Amino acid sequence: MSFFTLYTIPPFLSSVLFLTLGIFIYLNNRKSNVNITFALICFVTFWWQFSWFILFNIQSEVLANYLVKIGYVGIIFIPIFCFHFILSFLRKFSKFDRYLLYFSYLMGLIFEVTLLTTNYFIDGFYKYFWGFYPRADIFHLLYLLLLTILVIRIFYLLFSNLTKKKEVSSTEYLQTRYMLFASIFYAIASSDFIVNYGVEFYPFGFLFISFFLGITAFAIVKHYLFGIRVILTELLVGITGVTLLIWAMIAESVMLNILGSVLFVLFLIFGYQLTRSVIKEIELRGELEKAYAELERIDTAKTEFLSMASHQLRTPLGVIKGYISMMLEGDYGEIPEEAKERLKNAYVSNDRLVKLVNDLLDVTRLEMGRIELNLEKASIEEIISSVVEEMKGTAEKKGLYLKWAKPATALPEMSLDKNKIRQVILNLVDNGIKYTQKGGITVKVRRMNSEVRIEVRDTGVGMEKKEIANLFEIMARGRAGFQYWMQGAGLGLYTAKKFAEMHGGKVWAESPGKDKGSTFYIELPIK
Repeated sequence: MSFFTLYTIPPFLSSVLFLTLGIFIYLNNRKSNVNITFALICFVTFWWQFSWFILFNIQSEVLANYLVKIGYVGIIFIPIFCFHFILSFLRKFSKFDRYLLYFSYLMGLIFEVTLLTTNYFIDGFYKYFWGFYPRADIFHLLYLLLLTILVIRIFYLLFSNLTKKKEVSSTEYLQTRYMLFASIFYAIASSDFIVNYGVEFYPFGFLFISFFLGITAFAIVKHYLFGIRVILTELLVGITGVTLLIWAMIAESVMLNILGSVLFVLFLIFGYQLTRSVIKEIELRGELEKAYAELERIDTAKTEFLSMASHQLRTPLGVIKGYISMMLEGDYGEIPEEAKERLKNAYVSNDRLVKLVNDLLDVTRLEMGRIELNLEKASIEEIISSVVEEMKGTAEKKGLYLKWAKPATALPEMSLDKNKIRQVILNLVDNGIKYTQKGGITVKVRRMNSEVRIEVRDTGVGMEKKEIANLFEIMARGRAGFQYWMQGAGLGLYTAKKFAEMHGGKVWAESPGKDKGSTFYIELPIK
């Protein structure tokens, strides 16, 4: 009878692969609890799989009785080592988990003694056409209860870590996700309830275990799990180097001996450099991950601070604006003309500061995802008309025209957040007025198939291509911004872009060049 049949190949292949993986991971870092506990999982799985491979090949019932128990020596500790590994991997040894781990190891030892000295754990075996299979007794049910508790706890810990995406690095998050998938397939593979139901045909656990191997291997290569890339590189270099050395020694001619020796030396130099570069890359990646996590933390803190500061500033600014307005209107008696001019300047400065605070609030809310759309059917023409009417006085004070070229055919009503779209248009018109010294601004709107395009064209200072590229980024300002409007903070265009994108639209700018004017476009879908 051949040792390798359709039924014996799966447990043999998986046992060899688990043994190899366990050795590599252990040798990669012998002091790491994560590597040690995962290697233990691999070794006991090898024990289970290889014992079953032998079991499926023998004919002796006496020998089968011993092998069934020997195989379960490894199986008993699989869920315990898995639980220990997940605790080490997630670095979460809570008091409850620590006690549960101690209890699990104690129960594992009790199950081992029961298995090897009595028939209360495994009582004989079933015989099928593909081989022998164990018959469980009362202690096996207790073992399944422990296994169920540990599996539930493992999945709970992994899911908990996935819900804290902002608190862990992106690499750790991806590693956790892949370990969750791998654990699911391992649980399926080792489940007597699911996989071995109808075991008279074949225990499919040996096939499902390959998914665990595949997912783990992918996480190792793609997401640097266990840092095993170094040892795999060293292994590749070593095998290739030994091959070259053997070829150099057994070559039939002196020239080939010399050539092989030279190649061997050159490859050792190359292999050393390759290994060093892999180590350097992994170290650099680790430093970048830490720096990125710190940057995210600082960015979040910055956004929260700006939001809090903006809220705190808005109320007193509103009070100041109200009192200045009352003073200008004569509510506190007559004010000398000179003082009135100063109050007007203060009112304008306060108004500008209120706008800046509102822009900051919008930006922080956008970054924190706290802004929602209040959609309703609205006429885009009415929104533009109200903006033009509001800004006309500002344009006339600078000696500029502000034209509103209404479309010949009325546009359909659209599903919009009226206030936010109004702010988008207002920001672009206001921007045009600020950076136009002569001429004026023209606003147009037209339908483009299933979209509406709004144009805000000015005869202002214009822009170069490199200015347009970063124009809509936060705090970004073009050359003209510092020349003609020092009070700006570079928030209005960023906010306009984000509000348009929230509607499924976009904002962009075009300009023929310096001193040739600019055109800003808003494109929104008709819904």
